[in-house]
Amino acid sequence: MYRAQCDTSAGSDAQAPGNGEPIVYSLTGRLSGTLTDTAGSTTTFTDATFHWRLVGNTASLQTVLGIAPGPAFEVPAVKDTIKIGGLSLSPTIPTVFAAATVPAPDPFGIAGFSDPTTSQGLAWQSPVLASYDGTGPVHWLPVTFDNAGPLPTSGGKLTITSASDLHFSVATR
Repeated sequence: MYRAQCDTSAGSDAQAPGNGEPIVYSLTGRLSGTLTDTAGSTTTFTDATFHWRLVGNTASLQTVLGIAPGPAFEVPAVKDTIKIGGLSLSPTIPTVFAAATVPAPDPFGIAGFSDPTTSQGLAWQSPVLASYDGTGPVHWLPVTFDNAGPLPTSGGKLTITSASDLHFSVATR
């Protein structure tokens, strides 16, 4: 059995990632949605296994306006791949990994892979991600689907309608 861990203090350590090191964000689980190609043909997938992997470089970490009063952290993708069942896709627009803390009575973190100009993509949440700055390791953390929006990919427009059995991991090199 895996024990979920999240290092929310890594960004404050001078030896921690965030100083220009490669970082790999992964989300696995099951997705339902559609993929519509440029000719208008639509492939529907229901509860399909998927693995989304985004490789970034923490030298590009940006702090942007998040959910008031907290910041959001964004790491632009160097490489971004989505595998859904037998399909292998890549977003055709620049994407980022983003993380922010929602300052609710019971704070939680929200994270996702998205288009930074539209915030469209796939987002998930967990109380364990509260205060996570996007640079520390995360080990097989169960997370909950939050929201999704259409994302242009090499195979067409990907529209995610639901996600389940999600696990989030971050590895630093």
